[in-house]
Amino acid sequence: MPWDILVEVFVLLSPQDLLALARTSKGLRAFLMDRKNASVWKKARLGTDGIPERPPQLSEPLYAEFLFGTSCLGCGEQDIERTFWALCGRWCPSCEEKRIVHSTAIGYLTAAVRKETRCEHEVIPYACLIEYPDFQYTTYFDRREAKRFKARWKLCKTQAEKKQLVEECSASVKEQQKRARAFEAWGQVVDQRRAQERVQRCKARAAAYIDILSQPASDCCSHIRYSIVERLKTEGWADEIRKMRVDQLEKLYKLDDVNKPIPLTEDDWNDMKQRLFTHMEAVRTARLQVERYRLTVARLEFVRQVVAAYEDSLGPRDDMSDLRAEFADLAQLAIFRDLVEAPLEGITKESFYELRNVIPALQEEWYSKRKSEFEELVRKRRNLRTDVEPLSLAIVSFDCKRCNRQKMRWPNVLAHRCGRGVDYTPESRAYMHAVLDVCKTYHLPGPWRRPSAFEVSFAPADVEDVIRMCGYDPLRVTYEELQTGIRLYCKICSVPSLGYMVVYDWTNAASHLRPLCDVRDTVFGPPADVKAKKWTILDAEHTAKVLAVEAARRAAGDVPNAIFGCTRCRYRSRGFPESHCVGVHNIKCPRIGQDFYLHPETEFASQPITIYPEDARGDRTAAKDVKRGHAFFSPSLFKF
Repeated sequence: MPWDILVEVFVLLSPQDLLALARTSKGLRAFLMDRKNASVWKKARLGTDGIPERPPQLSEPLYAEFLFGTSCLGCGEQDIERTFWALCGRWCPSCEEKRIVHSTAIGYLTAAVRKETRCEHEVIPYACLIEYPDFQYTTYFDRREAKRFKARWKLCKTQAEKKQLVEECSASVKEQQKRARAFEAWGQVVDQRRAQERVQRCKARAAAYIDILSQPASDCCSHIRYSIVERLKTEGWADEIRKMRVDQLEKLYKLDDVNKPIPLTEDDWNDMKQRLFTHMEAVRTARLQVERYRLTVARLEFVRQVVAAYEDSLGPRDDMSDLRAEFADLAQLAIFRDLVEAPLEGITKESFYELRNVIPALQEEWYSKRKSEFEELVRKRRNLRTDVEPLSLAIVSFDCKRCNRQKMRWPNVLAHRCGRGVDYTPESRAYMHAVLDVCKTYHLPGPWRRPSAFEVSFAPADVEDVIRMCGYDPLRVTYEELQTGIRLYCKICSVPSLGYMVVYDWTNAASHLRPLCDVRDTVFGPPADVKAKKWTILDAEHTAKVLAVEAARRAAGDVPNAIFGCTRCRYRSRGFPESHCVGVHNIKCPRIGQDFYLHPETEFASQPITIYPEDARGDRTAAKDVKRGHAFFSPSLFKF
């Protein structure tokens, strides 16, 4: 048949059909893979409904394989399960190392970009995946794009060039994320269709085996199988054989007693039937376990709906939402678990909804247990002889042993994801597997583990010295007292010749180590008589103004390396989640406090506030800092 006629036929097919044709013969493959015939693929793609627009980095055949195939786009290895829809790629483990990079590997680069340009948007194409079984969101970046951006960043000489590069790359990433949402929606449809096809294939194979069992066989091996199956049916195993899966039937046929090329005699049957009964008992036990597991998952779905309805009744999500017990935590409590595992058949959705009113009390109980666990961690590390709650002390914080996150305070440490994951006993394995399956299906956080992922961190000696200088006892003063009551300034460097004053809180005062005021420097530091007078407490009037400026910065989300959460779902990100709010929730102008909030895992380290004299209003730097909310003018502080 002439090629021009074949082309008219090919354009009426789908890209998936063209892929199958290209694998049938060398001639068709050479024709379809020729770049001159890319229009055939394009017309086939445009004629198929629902296919997203092709990204520029993929050719037409490779894009068809990305959408419909399961092979690695790098080396062609088959049956690759994980697809990076946002990065338009699917790679085997060896190719993944060449094409993607973990966020921690280039964290220094992204941190430098944010620091110098104050841009909170990503500048490198990325994909966020939930890693199981720990239920951790992991961000992967395109390695090639990361190298290209790094090279361009190094070539930038001025601040304007860097900002221009960041604006260009961030706009490109926003477009990439728009395509990513279309690809993810396509991927969900493809995954559902493939799952249905697998189910249909299994049913067809099972039906074929049942047909074989219902007919007498001609050869000896098939005849003895047929005879044994008929004997099992007469012994009361007919219903179990009907419910057996294809793999279970194949396993039955491969038993030594069944897989024999000799006729079945009465003596042979009497000799083997007990062993066959034992095998069938194991098959029935496994089936009952599967049915019980499915019932458990179905009832846990009722629990999830009850918890979701309760959370919806509380209104939009806020910073307290991340500190409460999640579905996986409540499902482990006895009041829900006993109902889920109850043998009664009459348990319905309404049975679980009757427990909705006890969820607040259960969450309080869960919170109290977590608090006791962290208090025990503090007591094991250091015997604090004080009547103040140890978790409220200013010198007590927690470090994560898994991701090296430091200085997390109670109760914000409960929002840290490393505290959640898989931790269960052998007795609860089946139940917890069902809980994790529900979490995986609905992208919910996993259950809280024991606090073994954290270790206690006490404030160093120089911070305790600052606390004492403020007039407090480090073993008694609380974090709230210091945060809301005291601000300091360095008397060594706050002189009229400097033209401004920098105000610190107790946490960042210890890191104020300019050469001329570093009390630990015995060579270039201040003399001994000045060291003891380095810090001075700011007066109450100006302290109140500093606290107001700090509160305004937090309310506006002006916090370095801040983490924000969406008020409508569980999405979280570093930097304002504007693209998420616009693309997912169709919010035109997202606002902090209304559409997203500061996540409690954000490190709320107060940034130093600058105070300028009244006569500095004409200074451009001072006016810029005040406009940004990082400083204010004082008419009285600089009257030395």
